[in-house]
Amino acid sequence: MANCCSNPPAFDSPNTIVPIKDMICYCFHYTTQNIIDDYQKHGESSIEKDVRQKVRYKLCSCETKNPKGSCCLGDIRKVIKGVEEHG
Repeated sequence: MANCCSNPPAFDSPNTIVPIKDMICYCFHYTTQNIIDDYQKHGESSIEKDVRQKVRYKLCSCETKNPKGSCCLGDIRKVIKGVEEHG
């Protein structure tokens, strides 16, 4: 797959330091808290939609960027489901 990490998301800045334990999407630099905040603000996750679209266009490098060696979409869904169930 193509290297997607050269296109960081708009919220990311050079001065933003995210603890690696909080990172959920290593290709596009989304954290668990980003996803929770996004869902609570909009009632759905635009982050999930963004990642799905980028994956569809093969703009990710999940196998090399994610320590799990796999796509983060399942993990994103788990976070969203947790927010849906527990607020």
